[in-house]
Amino acid sequence: MSDIPKAVRGPATTSARLAAFIDIVGVWLSPVLLGLSGAFLLAPDANWDLANYHYYNAWAFLNHRLGYDIFPAGVQSYFNPVLDMPFYWGNSHLPGRVVSFCLALVQGTCISAVYLLARRLLFPRVLARDALGALAIAFVGITGVVSLSEIGTVFYDYVGAVGLTFCFLLLASPANKTPLDRMSWRVFLAGFVLGSAFALKEANAYLVVGVTLALPLLGRPRWGTAAATAAFLAGEVCGALVFGGYWAWVLWQRFSNPVFPYFNTFFRSPFAPAANIFEMPFGPHGWVDWLFFPFVFFWDPFRVSHIALRDPRVLLLFLAVPLGILLLGVTRPSAESADHRARRRFLRFCLGALGLSYVFWMALFSVQRYTMALEIMAPLVCALVAAELPWRRLRVPVGALILAVMLTTFSVVNWGRGDWHVFNGRIVDAAMPDLGQTGGDLVVLRTRPSAFVAPFFAAGTRFIQIAAVYAPNWEVRLFNVSPACLIRDYPGRIFIVTDEHMIRAFDTKPLALGSLGLTMAPSECRVIQSTARPDGPLQLCPAHRVAAPAKC
Repeated sequence: MSDIPKAVRGPATTSARLAAFIDIVGVWLSPVLLGLSGAFLLAPDANWDLANYHYYNAWAFLNHRLGYDIFPAGVQSYFNPVLDMPFYWGNSHLPGRVVSFCLALVQGTCISAVYLLARRLLFPRVLARDALGALAIAFVGITGVVSLSEIGTVFYDYVGAVGLTFCFLLLASPANKTPLDRMSWRVFLAGFVLGSAFALKEANAYLVVGVTLALPLLGRPRWGTAAATAAFLAGEVCGALVFGGYWAWVLWQRFSNPVFPYFNTFFRSPFAPAANIFEMPFGPHGWVDWLFFPFVFFWDPFRVSHIALRDPRVLLLFLAVPLGILLLGVTRPSAESADHRARRRFLRFCLGALGLSYVFWMALFSVQRYTMALEIMAPLVCALVAAELPWRRLRVPVGALILAVMLTTFSVVNWGRGDWHVFNGRIVDAAMPDLGQTGGDLVVLRTRPSAFVAPFFAAGTRFIQIAAVYAPNWEVRLFNVSPACLIRDYPGRIFIVTDEHMIRAFDTKPLALGSLGLTMAPSECRVIQSTARPDGPLQLCPAHRVAAPAKC
């Protein structure tokens, strides 16, 4: 420092100090700011999935309801409840705003990971402008339309984004060595993080497949790559077992299918039909869709979502992958720059991993919510591709233009939000009308979503979902009785949870419950006061037996 002229030393020191402050913002303060946004700028989560199974599943697991209730949340009743238990505990013991803060804070850690990746790969200098460049990339990554729609929610698509970004951060090695030259704890831990994200939310399977297949692109020596790939796979298996092994074992013990009721054509569980019940409402319809699907759903977002989530990030990523492969093929790294060689090696891996992940996402799900991980990584990957342009003067303008294009669709949409001013600010709560319920009642859920009200009934109440389309209409032999027979032989009182639409329809179709041997009087129904009501208020109605069920 003493050899630097004072006229230069001052600005350089100021820039370094400002860069250090920006580093604190990018790594530590950004997740906190996103958490505060979820707690104070947005209303509480009240989405359809929360009302259907996220709250019920955790309560059911902790209260040993498996085998007692019958499809209260449809087939989602058997999803891994581990991810939902922290929210359930928080909703029961903490103020709602604190819970929303924590949910958004977890999502905000993606900002930290992307910022660190950008600093390591693109902006390594201790300069304010480098730090600002990395912060801009992280900011654009977190402001995708899917990401903004899920701040403070329990959709948990950000679990896959957190897993992917931290997996990449662990695999992004220093310039003087490749991460796969030898087996290391970083490679194992990267696999563990990604495997854990898959176990907690199975929809992240497409990321696991894409990253694992692309992993050899990071290394050079054949045997070192093979050993480290084995370590990565071992980490994935360990992560999957830690966070999903117990639940898979429970389902295997109860239903002879560790992913019950899915893939039952393979596992042949006697408690579900040997058929593929996996619902795929979205997806490509022909070869043109398969080749240009990002263009298709950017033009018509309802092809991949129930609400309009128009965003260019996946489209730009779709264009960046082949362009990046081309640039890596026709250009050469700077001979004197180890950083450049490391960056190109990691870009090669990113393009392969995200490109393959996109293909498997399209084939398995084609649900836009699940692309949050791709959306968050898209700005960084596009900036890395722009940095490989052979025309130096165009690199920064092109990168900045791409980031600007990604912000053109900035919007905050939601999947259903509640009100902080009801139920003392709790996210999930309900108050049952007094119709003489006891702990020995059977509650028939005739509408979805409605399973979230189950914890607010008297202990011992049993629940069964009988709603057209959503609840499977096949016998569950685990209970040794069909749903109709359970209703026929149940010794206690029977209640029905329904909604206003069904009650109005009952006036014109009074035999809607006839196949169950039940009827109800709409005048006896009372509103269930609750927080999560995405399709309107629920109603609790006493049921009356009029005949034996039609099929028993």
